[in-house]
This record gives sequence, structure tokens and C-alpha cells, in this order.
Amino acid sequence: MASRHLANAGHEEQLQRYMPRIVSGDLITAVAVTEADAGSDVAGIKTDAERDGDFWVLNETKMFITNGAHADPYFVAAKIDLEAAGSRRRTIYAVESEAAGVSFGRMLDKMGWRSSDTVELVFEDCRVPAGNVLGEVNKDFYAIMKNFQNERLVLGPQAKGEAQKALELTLEYVRERKAFGAPLWEKQTIRQRLAQRKAEVAAARHGSTRKESRA
Repeated sequence: MASRHLANAGHEEQLQRYMPRIVSGDLITAVAVTEADAGSDVAGIKTDAERDGDFWVLNETKMFITNGAHADPYFVAAKIDLEAAGSRRRTIYAVESEAAGVSFGRMLDKMGWRSSDTVELVFEDCRVPAGNVLGEVNKDFYAIMKNFQNERLVLGPQAKGEAQKALELTLEYVRERKAFGAPLWEKQTIRQRLAQRKAEVAAARHGSTRKESRA
């Protein structure tokens, strides 16, 4: 999800610098848009970027950053022109993990998706070379939203696959787990609940199939 920001908005030099190592798996990337009070509301992010000669200086804390503890680079969204409308003052920066002023705070615990870490990412007077701007200054709002649409398309099928697997694991468990002298599977209420969950998963997967066939 993060490398698509580079693929969609990166300049040729940036693509050559990062993309071969991303494709080979030598680099893990992360996108840093979400903050404590702004996530899908990209226009509401508060991260400041100020120009200082050949550098941009970033200040703010990002939240819920997937792969944040292991990523390099981060694709960070920030605002510049406070007078412009929210959709016209967003810029993405490629920030390398070893840049001065970059650190990660809390490792955040999650209910699932534990194959990747999620952290709080902190920028304190972080100096980013001007050449690390992805796309154009103040014109990356729509690039961010384009990538969000891709993420949502991917996460929908992923959630349905996880629901199907959770149902299979639960079914295996209730057939083995005994209570009051019999497996939980023998309890009518348990079977009814599982049947309802199976119907919901099947309906979700069938709905996707119908939409794909229409397309």
C-alpha cells in the first residue's frame, strides 16, 4: 500500500533510487498520513512542513503507522500553505528512516494482522531534502486519495478471507471443545450462531462475485 505512493507520484530519479529495492524485498516502505485526530480526513492533518533552503522541516506525530518500526523510506503527508483550502495544501515527502529528527514511539497492540508492526511515528525538526518531494508541492491530496481507494479495494477481499478462515477455525474448535459432557457443537445455540456467521460470509463473498461479473 505504501509503495504505490512512489509508483503513482514519484519522479524518475526517486523511482530509480527506491523501486528496484522495494520490488526485490530489500526495502520495506510505510505511508504516514494518519494522525491522532485525522485519518481518512486527509484535509485535516496537522503535520507542518516549512521550507529552509534546500530542505523541508517536518514536525508532528503520526499514528497507526503500519511497518513503521522497520520501514525505510516513509512516505509522509504534510501541509504547507495554511491559507489554501485543505485539499490544496498537502504534500508527500520521502523520508528516510535515518534522517535526523525521525523516531518511533509506542508499539501499538492490535487484535489481528500481527504480521506487521504498527507504531507511533514522531518527526521533530526533521530535515528532508527538497528533492524528496513526491509529485508536486501542495498538489498531493488527490494522489493520497487515489491510493486510499486502492487500499480499500484490497482490504475488502482481505477482510472476507479472514472472516472465512476465522469461521473455519471456530468450527474446528467447537467440535473439539467439551462443556457439560459434550462438544460445544452439540449445543443448538452454537450451531445457530455459526450458521448465521456462515450465511453472512457467504453473502459478502457472493456480493463481490456479482459485482465483478457485472464489471
